[in-house]
Amino acid sequence: MIVKTTSGRLLGTIKVPCWCYAGTYFACADAHIQILSGENNMLLYTIEGNFWQKSNVCPCFRCCYCPNIDYMIFDHLNLRVGKISSIYNGCCTETFSRADKFGIEFPSKVDESRKILLLFAVMYLDYLRYETPICCCGID
Repeated sequence: MIVKTTSGRLLGTIKVPCWCYAGTYFACADAHIQILSGENNMLLYTIEGNFWQKSNVCPCFRCCYCPNIDYMIFDHLNLRVGKISSIYNGCCTETFSRADKFGIEFPSKVDESRKILLLFAVMYLDYLRYETPICCCGID
């Protein structure tokens, strides 16, 4: 996914090296999203999350305990610099709605363009992980 400003300036690219899962509750690969800079295509951040979190494996856990699903943000040195959380909406909303709510802990002293890239990555993560039961590898 290419992210540009309204004036056409390239902010960066969001890539999914490999994303495979069948159905909503089974994954053959963990979440792995790369965010690349617009100027030189250098790796800025990687978002990683383990699918085998209790509330992802069994939907009944979303109503009981351990409801938040966390994805870690790592920089180009593989240091944890932030976190994305799929926030619990309550048992009724989780059971009878497709609405999702996310929280993001941005890396410290990050500029506006990188925040925009991270927000686009969260929307992409929501689409890939929670909206599409497909298998797709190497998405740009």
